[in-house]
Amino acid sequence: MKKLKYLILLILVVVIVYMGVFKERKTVVTENPYLPEDGAEADSLDQPYVPLETNPSWENEEAEFFKITYELSDIKDESAKLDVDRFVSDRVSQFKNEANFESLSEGDIEALGFNRGMKYTLDFSFELKESDFIKSYILKTAVFTGGAHGNLEVLSFNYEKETGKRLGLKDVFKKSPAEYLPVLSAQGLTSLSSKKEYEGLVSYEGLTPETTNWSVWYTTNDSLNFIFQTYQVVPYAYGTPEVSIKAEDISKLINEEYFSN
Repeated sequence: MKKLKYLILLILVVVIVYMGVFKERKTVVTENPYLPEDGAEADSLDQPYVPLETNPSWENEEAEFFKITYELSDIKDESAKLDVDRFVSDRVSQFKNEANFESLSEGDIEALGFNRGMKYTLDFSFELKESDFIKSYILKTAVFTGGAHGNLEVLSFNYEKETGKRLGLKDVFKKSPAEYLPVLSAQGLTSLSSKKEYEGLVSYEGLTPETTNWSVWYTTNDSLNFIFQTYQVVPYAYGTPEVSIKAEDISKLINEEYFSN
């Protein structure tokens, strides 16, 4: 009986150690504390602008177990540089802390394949979207920490062209989130479900009227466009789908100063 008790205790210890070493090593997409959203999360938009004394380092980094690359040098707006650099710095710290590279044991290195050329990677790039009124930096963060494939995180940083002011959806809409989010949810579901390639694949959970589901966006002169994360509304293989909503279709909800007829 004592041997059985010791065996059970040993198994519990092994399970706990395994969960501590491997489960915590998974990369989890966290919300950007500088991402403009409506409600309490929008407080970050009111932070005073602090000019950068020097340009962000954004220099590629490669070590024994990881590689980080930046394709961000073409970001010229100082306010955008500041906001993007805040997020990038936090994301790099998260990446390194979760992987805990400095404390890997020989067993960890073997299990994760680092002794066979495997490296975790973190890559930053962006795409610029512009209308006559708003400039948007779509930041793309590609993460690979093992497995069949990596993951892509997408964020948007939006600025009023005339003043350089950071914008959230609360600025683009003149109505409350309780009024416009259900409209976005309904139109988004209709738009995605009507596309033949997504037939039978659309998940409503990623389209519900919650601010986090509609936090990545940009504008054209006549539309408001939303980008969804991988897995959010369709399977991974379909990437980061977009929904475009015509300004004229939601004219009673939006501030028309950001759109043209």
